[in-house]
Amino acid sequence: MIHGLVSFILIHMSKSKTLQILITVSEERLLKTAAKKKGLPLAEWARNLLRQKAREDLGPQPKSVEEALRSLLSINAPVDSVDVMIQESFKGRYR
Repeated sequence: MIHGLVSFILIHMSKSKTLQILITVSEERLLKTAAKKKGLPLAEWARNLLRQKAREDLGPQPKSVEEALRSLLSINAPVDSVDVMIQESFKGRYR
């Protein structure tokens, strides 16, 4: 079973795109030193930082439908069909 799991992970996580960035010799030295300090290859170190920065810049991502419904249910927000919600809204408005 472990072999199948490892194969799935390797296939699922395989990289297929290349990002090429021109840097100076001193920048390369600086980046390699930082990656080495973390014990990572330069490519992995850079990929991690780029991914982290992109997530920070984009902010919170939309939730899946299931996560959104779980959030609504956890705060006891009204959840029902559109027709029922409209009827309840009118009832509350015209009291």
